[in-house]
Amino acid sequence: MTEEERCAVRAGCNLATLSAAAKAALTQERAASAERQRLIYQQAERLHRMKRNSLKIEPELAKLGDLEPAVRRHLKKLIGAGPNGASQGS
Repeated sequence: MTEEERCAVRAGCNLATLSAAAKAALTQERAASAERQRLIYQQAERLHRMKRNSLKIEPELAKLGDLEPAVRRHLKKLIGAGPNGASQGS
């Protein structure tokens, strides 16, 4: 995808006007983003189940590399949601 096409997508252009190659690249980027999001949620939920053993959570977070900040944010949301999964104070 060219830089012009990328800017047009960000600006909200009609996706039907993009070239087939740009559409394919966009589809691939969306799939990669969805997979990354799935990994973030999966890791946060795994660490949330470990909450009784909090000494192991920090080293596990450190092993995640570039996913660590996003996993940490989602983990905080899970902890804040309480046992029912519903947000407290809402």
